[in-house]
Amino acid sequence: MADVVTKDGVPSSPVTYYEVGVRKIPGLDPLTMDASVSVLSTWNTIEYTAGVNGRRFTFGDYGTEFYYRDGSIPAEKHHESSLWQGSRANANLNASTEIGSTSARVNTDFEVNDLFRSTLAVEAPGSTRDGDGVDLFVYQKDMRQFELGADFEHAFGNNFSGKAIVLYNLEETITAQSQLNVENGADAVYRRSDSNLRTTEAISRWELNWLGWPGHALRFNVEAARNVIGSALVQEVDSGFGLQEVSVPGSNTRVQEVRGELLIGDTWRLEEYVLSYGVGAEASTISQSGDSVMTRDFLFFKPELQLTYSQSQDWQTRLRIAREVAQLNLNDFVSAPVFQDDDLELGNPELEPESRWVAELSGERRFGSLGVIRGTLFYNWLSEVQDLVPLTPVFEAPGNIGDGRRWGLVVEATLPLSQIGIPAARLDIEAHLEDSAVTDPVTGHERVLSGEAVSGRPISFGEGERYGYALEFRQDFSDAQIAWGLDMRSRAERTSFKVNELAEYSEGAEVNAFIQTTRLFGQRIRLSAENLLNMQVLRTRTLFIGLRALSPVNVIEQRDFQNQRRIILSISGSF
Repeated sequence: MADVVTKDGVPSSPVTYYEVGVRKIPGLDPLTMDASVSVLSTWNTIEYTAGVNGRRFTFGDYGTEFYYRDGSIPAEKHHESSLWQGSRANANLNASTEIGSTSARVNTDFEVNDLFRSTLAVEAPGSTRDGDGVDLFVYQKDMRQFELGADFEHAFGNNFSGKAIVLYNLEETITAQSQLNVENGADAVYRRSDSNLRTTEAISRWELNWLGWPGHALRFNVEAARNVIGSALVQEVDSGFGLQEVSVPGSNTRVQEVRGELLIGDTWRLEEYVLSYGVGAEASTISQSGDSVMTRDFLFFKPELQLTYSQSQDWQTRLRIAREVAQLNLNDFVSAPVFQDDDLELGNPELEPESRWVAELSGERRFGSLGVIRGTLFYNWLSEVQDLVPLTPVFEAPGNIGDGRRWGLVVEATLPLSQIGIPAARLDIEAHLEDSAVTDPVTGHERVLSGEAVSGRPISFGEGERYGYALEFRQDFSDAQIAWGLDMRSRAERTSFKVNELAEYSEGAEVNAFIQTTRLFGQRIRLSAENLLNMQVLRTRTLFIGLRALSPVNVIEQRDFQNQRRIILSISGSF
């Protein structure tokens, strides 16, 4: 799929863009491929882009898992390996046209995504448990997604314009997972679950803009949205007496959110100052049926103010104060089993939206045609922090744990390197520093916010991380039509605070490199090497006998995985 922007309009004859790539993981067969093609053209007065793309993938994770009893005594050691296989296909059609004074655009997208993962965990010699234990975990997911969007923009005069936006998204995911545990060559436990998750999202938005007041740009926005998620799950366990159905509370449910939002604002320009201010309100109703039956209403006022001062064309300072309301993830209302951790991720029908007051002070300095340095200091006052709340002495669920604070610094820069003797080169820098505070619902003591548990590539930055950085170097040799580059990124460990468990997640540094050329018939040939350092992925779970940090440690489980290197060759161009 190509993202194409033309300056002189769409050509009268179709232009086709393509990209084909193959990737190889050393030590793992076979080669995998991906390809995309898109056409940019016109039909009568309609400009359109149509495209398809697809990918087959195979990759693996491997590593070791250690168990320590009483927090220090080695008890068990497992060798684990996971094989991931799947495919993804996508088709899209985007079109735009002019109907009198109205601009109309329509976007459609359809995606199919299939994933199969098998994980084998084998108990290593020397473990204290009697016999040889083997666990086989199988996970399969089939996802279908359709999206339709349209927007219409109309000018009612020289100073008055309006825009209407509609969006509809449908996603259905069917998941099947199982676990087979074998002890001393005999089946000990077999369990399986099948789930169906269907989500729909419908949004409509109207925007009105008036420029009739000199120096001002007034805006009036109204938005309405309806989100629905339906979940059905069946779980069965065989402990030697045949399959028996096991109830998972909160797994068979339907959740609906109806939300409305209103904003009235103005942008006032006065020489080197620009003041943008406004006030908004958001109201929503969340209803749930099935395993839990509940209806709740919420109302939030959302004022905002931003003052921008441009000392010169190269210097700009910005102050922003606003109230923001987080959008709920309806998946947090639904329960699901996690076989590999012998755990349940419970849903919480009492979850509320998190809100925050945001204060930001940023400065931007530009130099030359390319260079820029931007720094932003921020402080957030959080209300109804979304985290994990204890439901029982064993289980927790997404919920609200009270008020909190978050503060830090973000630095972004693009630095031309010609002045230090590296011609036609640039260095892009992104760095985050952060700290936070919230009262822990289990211990009653102050701690940092929970971080994201997800580990993947490329490494991205989120809340709950003390630091993170990304460095990207690129050099272009225009006459030779060759470019090359390196990038490196890393972030701090993240912590998840559960009722009887503390989980810490971390990775090593991710390093990637590429070299590309357009010397052959104007087509781009690119060779990439990803994860050159074979990035280490760590997870340490500390399980307590009772409540976390208030009782002795029972088991420490440490998983040490490698994410494997990849080599990718791609060819792209147009005709």
